Amino acid sequence: MFLFVDDEESVLNAIQYVLRSREHEWDMIFTTDSMEALDFVRKMFEAGSGGAEYAREFAIIVSDVQMPGINGIEFFEVLHTIFPDTIRILLTGNTDSGFAIRAINEGKVHRYLLKSCIIDELIPEMESAYREYFRVKAQREEAYAAKRAKAVFLDTMTHEIRTPLNGVMGMLQLLKETGLTLEQMEYVQAAMDASRRLTKLFNNVLDYSRFDSGQVETPDVAFRIGDVMRHLNDALSGKAKSKGVAFTCTVDERVPERVYGKESLLRQVLYHLAENAVKFTDSGAVAISATLLPHAGPRFCRILFAIEDSGCGIPDEKLLDVFQPFTQVDDSYIRPREGAGLGLSLVQKLLKIMDASGLAVENGPCGVTVCLSAAFRVWEQPLPLAAPGAPSGSAVPAAGKILLVAREALAARRIKKALLLHGFDVDAAVDGNAGLRRLSTNDYDLVLLDLPLPDMEGQEAARIIRTSPGLAAKAHLPIVGLSSAPAKRQREQSRERGIDAVVQKPLDDAVLLDMIKTLMTRP
Repeated sequence: MFLFVDDEESVLNAIQYVLRSREHEWDMIFTTDSMEALDFVRKMFEAGSGGAEYAREFAIIVSDVQMPGINGIEFFEVLHTIFPDTIRILLTGNTDSGFAIRAINEGKVHRYLLKSCIIDELIPEMESAYREYFRVKAQREEAYAAKRAKAVFLDTMTHEIRTPLNGVMGMLQLLKETGLTLEQMEYVQAAMDASRRLTKLFNNVLDYSRFDSGQVETPDVAFRIGDVMRHLNDALSGKAKSKGVAFTCTVDERVPERVYGKESLLRQVLYHLAENAVKFTDSGAVAISATLLPHAGPRFCRILFAIEDSGCGIPDEKLLDVFQPFTQVDDSYIRPREGAGLGLSLVQKLLKIMDASGLAVENGPCGVTVCLSAAFRVWEQPLPLAAPGAPSGSAVPAAGKILLVAREALAARRIKKALLLHGFDVDAAVDGNAGLRRLSTNDYDLVLLDLPLPDMEGQEAARIIRTSPGLAAKAHLPIVGLSSAPAKRQREQSRERGIDAVVQKPLDDAVLLDMIKTLMTRP
């Protein structure tokens, strides 16, 4: 389909004459009103059933430059955001081509054609543009297919790897509770540490693959910088203490209490950098600080984060290498330590998504200092209560009946045993329909759902619990999803179906039990 826009009817008449004199069966629309042309484009986009990727679109649009309402270049700028594949031909009677060249360089215009050349050049231009349009569309569809295939592969591998890993770690956690000797406990602890390292390595590789292919959604949220730093301290201070290294996290008192931005990415960036600092520091200290920078503008703030360590440092000639993915520098800074060399390359990708400043690394006389800055909006509204899920170490009350709906017998047995050890009464079901039948005839205080189940998605089971008239008396029950997919993505997908929280596999008993305690004791 082709659209021609020019406020001079004589020009449109000439175009129609030229095109209809040739043997082309093109579907064409002509208009002298630029706003009407924009309306055509928007209606065509809205008519698509699956968004920009699947909507119908114009193959070629030819537009005059000077028009009332909205000029040709402004029209093409809007069009570029809606249908980037549409070939855009700028038509003008102005022989000064400077402004058009600028538009072409910015990618908003593909062709530039003088009105005086319509008779001789329009048909060849249209035919050439038509071929280019289908070439570009074919390339984009091929890229979409490859992206979808990669997403399916990553989701499959995530499930297939996390599932047996969840069983291994679960059984090890249960084995610790069976009255082992000191030597046996040492073996079990070593196996658990190895499982955690494997989980961390898998998560890093998966995160890198997702970020590399653009398969990541990171909405902005309101949060406290102090909470991020406390979480960092809780996660790494024990590891630092075991090495005899002091670990501190400080926040400038001028930093706003609440900000709005990409909290999850900030947490990952600081964790990767701080963990790296602890890993390569054998004595001394690691210090993380957040300092307010000036001149961020009204209602915005820019914060400088610094990670300082007294470790072995990085040789100057290797500074660039440590930012390369899957690369380990063959010297004392890398080889003696475990890891796949993904941490800093992940940080670089995260910073790009955050739109933060570049990473600055400085070798000092005693260690390394890494600095980065990020801008946030100052949040003036009250924050909601912190989301459940972070392990607090407190005991779970020994009361309550739980319905566990899990697809794998080994995982169900492990989870049930862990809950029984903490005083819960547990019923288990092997699929969604069996779980719904149990729920209809028994009273429970909480439901644990696998995502997915053999006969239905866990989200669908949750939706039935929340909306089915036959389960109206149970619609208020807390529901926790158990997922092999990234927990953040599952939380976003599950919230609309009524799932209160998602715990990621392989399960950590402390996290799961703390989640249950939080949900069962909320008002």
